[in-house]
Amino acid sequence: MQYIHEIIDALNKIEQIYIKLPAAHNVTGLIRERVFCYEFYHQMRQNFTLNQLTVISGEIDKRGYPQFKKQNPDFVFHVPGSSKGNALVCEVKGDIRRPGVKKDLESIFYFIEKQNYRLGLFIAFGMSAMQLKQKAGDTINAFSKRKCADRVLIVTIPQSGWCEDATSLNIF
Repeated sequence: MQYIHEIIDALNKIEQIYIKLPAAHNVTGLIRERVFCYEFYHQMRQNFTLNQLTVISGEIDKRGYPQFKKQNPDFVFHVPGSSKGNALVCEVKGDIRRPGVKKDLESIFYFIEKQNYRLGLFIAFGMSAMQLKQKAGDTINAFSKRKCADRVLIVTIPQSGWCEDATSLNIF
């Protein structure tokens, strides 16, 4: 599974301040997906050795592309201008109370099934795998029965330096 070890290394280097951002009204910290994603992107760029063609792109706006609905995944590892190098599609979630988990998993499956991405990754930060199961287990279980669920991985990072191992969606 190309890139997964590098992704886990990058996740383990994210400091706690990017997982829970302290605020004047909440010093223990707030979950802010964009803050986390910017630091994650920075750590990936520091750690990755990609081939000459593959790039990591963050939240590419797909408006104007007739083959895409409204999917703008948080990250894609791809060869720009070609669908032959579509390696990995990644969604990140810090707040699972919203119906965003379902939307993100639908997006991952769409990119695997319709856009020929080889692998999907769902990253949940600020929570453990157990907490993710408690909050979104029914949604995840529904997706685990889909045809290419074995090509979707889930990674959780409850706190800085403690990224839990990637688990295939079909056995999560």
